[in-house]
Amino acid sequence: MCAVGLGTLLSVTGCIAPQDVELYQPPTLARVPPVIDLTHVDPSAPHICVTSQGTPAVTTFRANVLDTSVSLSLEARWFLNYDPNNNPSTLIIAGDAINVTEVEKGAAFTYQPVTLTSDLLGLRSQSAGVYTLEVVISDSFDAAGVTPRNRAVKKGGYSTSYKWIIDYKGDSPCEA
Repeated sequence: MCAVGLGTLLSVTGCIAPQDVELYQPPTLARVPPVIDLTHVDPSAPHICVTSQGTPAVTTFRANVLDTSVSLSLEARWFLNYDPNNNPSTLIIAGDAINVTEVEKGAAFTYQPVTLTSDLLGLRSQSAGVYTLEVVISDSFDAAGVTPRNRAVKKGGYSTSYKWIIDYKGDSPCEA
């Protein structure tokens, strides 16, 4: 009677034999591209107006980056009026490695903000016009000579970017 009761108990509670740990393979997470957190971009408006008179001499452009591939390093590259057909415009005006600053449990990793502090990129010495400032962030930029120059990504790598349109008015006022 005791043997029958024990057999019933074992069949109801499941297998009590130890599991072979070597057979367990933890799931691999798919690698995903980094993204710019649009809630933490500064200036927050993608289009800004700048005048020679009413704008501070120094403006800071900033973007936070989210990524789940914390083991990879990220790099930010800044460009002004990037045009792949115009070699001088493909030069990196600023660049830096991005480090992890915060790890949120169950969420993406938050990297330090990529920041460009500038004297309005020398626009005060330029003629009035529309300029594009862009930050490109990648986990694997390719060699400088690969097209598109200074922003090509190696096979299997990812990138993301954000642009600010700067309408430089010179001495004219910005329209509301």
